[in-house]
Amino acid sequence: MRKMIAPIIIVILLLLYLSSYLYGITRALDFYHMPIIIRLVVVGVIIALIVLVIYILIQRLKEIKEEDEDDLGKY
Repeated sequence: MRKMIAPIIIVILLLLYLSSYLYGITRALDFYHMPIIIRLVVVGVIIALIVLVIYILIQRLKEIKEEDEDDLGKY
């Protein structure tokens, strides 16, 4: 269980960073009156990164659980 804390904290910090970056970029794109297609591409890329980070966290937590179960089987 202790091994799961560090990845969760790192993902939370990364999600906070990406969310603030998304907010800043969308404000800047709006300020400079960029075309809608550019806005959609930029927002889509950042949202894809957020989804990818969450997916990787889920995979890592599954890997940690399987590792703990394997360790118990050795004894």
